[in-house]
Amino acid sequence: MSQLPQLRASFMEAAERQTTLPARGARRPRRQLRTALTIALVALLLAAAAVAATGVLRTGPAVRPSERLTPTAGFGVPALGGSHLLGVSFADPAGGPRWGLRIVHTTRDLVCLQLGRLDRGSLGVLGLDGAFHNDGLFHPLPPDVIGRQLGAGTCQPEADRVSLEVSGIPESGLMPAVGGLGAVSRDRWISYGLLGPHALSVTYSYEGAAHTVPVERGTGAYVIVLSGSGPGPRNNGITSGGSSGASQPGRSPLPNPEGALTAITYQLGDSTCQDSAAASTPDACPRPQAAPTPDHLLEPSLHLNQPVTVRVHRAAVPGGYSAVLRFKAPYTVPNALSGYSIATPTPCHEGTGIDPIDRDIRAGTTVTVPLEAVFANACGPTVTLEVLYSNRQATPTAGTGSVLVGRAVVRRPR
Repeated sequence: MSQLPQLRASFMEAAERQTTLPARGARRPRRQLRTALTIALVALLLAAAAVAATGVLRTGPAVRPSERLTPTAGFGVPALGGSHLLGVSFADPAGGPRWGLRIVHTTRDLVCLQLGRLDRGSLGVLGLDGAFHNDGLFHPLPPDVIGRQLGAGTCQPEADRVSLEVSGIPESGLMPAVGGLGAVSRDRWISYGLLGPHALSVTYSYEGAAHTVPVERGTGAYVIVLSGSGPGPRNNGITSGGSSGASQPGRSPLPNPEGALTAITYQLGDSTCQDSAAASTPDACPRPQAAPTPDHLLEPSLHLNQPVTVRVHRAAVPGGYSAVLRFKAPYTVPNALSGYSIATPTPCHEGTGIDPIDRDIRAGTTVTVPLEAVFANACGPTVTLEVLYSNRQATPTAGTGSVLVGRAVVRRPR
């Protein structure tokens, strides 16, 4: 990417300001003004030539988080010394800085991935496509811009393996969730992830040809950047992705290739194998078969029958009600790998709503949870609220042996 258009625009703005300045005292001679503008133009053109020759970008203000992070809630904050650039990069289709990844370990025992452009060993975004007023500068991306940069899929338990695909990413690298952007001139399709220490390479299909790129040894990190919306029709945002769930018992530690990834090559012991999107391959990797879930685990494995109190009050919306739920925590939640949630069984909708309580909690403390529109999915005059506890899951569900702390049945006020 050249800085010349931005420098030219800056010069023209400066020239316009100079020609429209009101007179102060003696009038400035036109020859003197032309000389000053000529000198400024020469300086700007020399600076542009230097940038073009060296590829060095000027640095602007850093990207800031969209909201304040808390060490004991949500994703947490970057742990001290737990962030570093990964040894993978990919060229941008239009040139300019390459794309790269940073891994961020958080105070809640999660591992997050940051995606951005690389400049002199730093990860950041570019002032393009409406980002930073199109200043053309390189804006560093600090480690605390995590998780919400591309959605929750970018933060996982450390033992999990993750592969993500996103489309509609602007050339700047600044995602719409971080800073509101205008029209995107040239968007990108990007696949990236962490496949673990056994991964060797990934293969993807694009424009009728197969391409194989190596991953970083040890982490299995990879990044692929293509122009447009990528292979096949896609919408902006996270289009596909998944985690192997290796931190959960009975789950395979090797993720399947998804989206445009057609194969992942692994080294297991002294031999190599390949997980392919094809129906069968001669060198397919062995995968443990998941045992069927016993019927007794389809419901919470333990009922504590602890009291759960709910106080209902009218909401600002006409006819609506909110509530405040309270219970005493029987277990400690030290990180994001375990937690409580509020479940709302709705038989008439054939489903159960799950709202996680996404923060650290000490055992024995009283937990207060505000609930909005508490009767929104009620199947009658009452709604059932259940407090669940689950270990090593980001979103607890009643079908994985979770603990039912307590239950309350709430009647809609007359």
